[in-house]
Amino acid sequence: RASGWTEGQLKSHTIAYWNFQRPSAREGEDETARIQWYVGTLLPEELNYAFSRPHLTPPAECDTLVVLVGHSPEPLFQAIGVYEPERLVLVLNQLYGKPGSAGCQTGKQRGEQMKGWIGQLLAPMLDRLPTSICLCPAADQPDQVFRALNNEVLKHQREGKRVVVDITGAKKSMVAGAFVFAAYAGVEISYVDF
Repeated sequence: RASGWTEGQLKSHTIAYWNFQRPSAREGEDETARIQWYVGTLLPEELNYAFSRPHLTPPAECDTLVVLVGHSPEPLFQAIGVYEPERLVLVLNQLYGKPGSAGCQTGKQRGEQMKGWIGQLLAPMLDRLPTSICLCPAADQPDQVFRALNNEVLKHQREGKRVVVDITGAKKSMVAGAFVFAAYAGVEISYVDF
């Protein structure tokens, strides 16, 4: 669905999006409305641009993609759009936000929100939909992330399935656990560089 924006158009729309200044934004817009615009408008342009450059070639199919869910879902959508995994594992924090503050979510709530966005917003642009999306509440410590991935993902790698661990979106402590797991299991690591 990409229109083939120029590099200048892509940069200006990206800057406007991240500065909450895109022309179509409404005052008081919620996160879902922002994500809906991102997935429907900016993401296809980003992927079109990336695939048209030598920096990114379409990867081989990915059976299981692990993504670390932080506060910004946009780079995770980029990874899902590139890999189009058969199985998606969302590694979640225990808590998103400060307890008692507006918008504070548990990991399960954030995971369910991500599943909804993937199913409703991202799915129409994918050639291959994930057949399963697993929520993996792993807490925030490296050993907890390592154990969760060991329990949830290692068997797929041992069955010869292609597993990719994307370490883009989370706290450094979660990234450390995921990175150690990937090194231990011998699976590929992906990182979306802004």
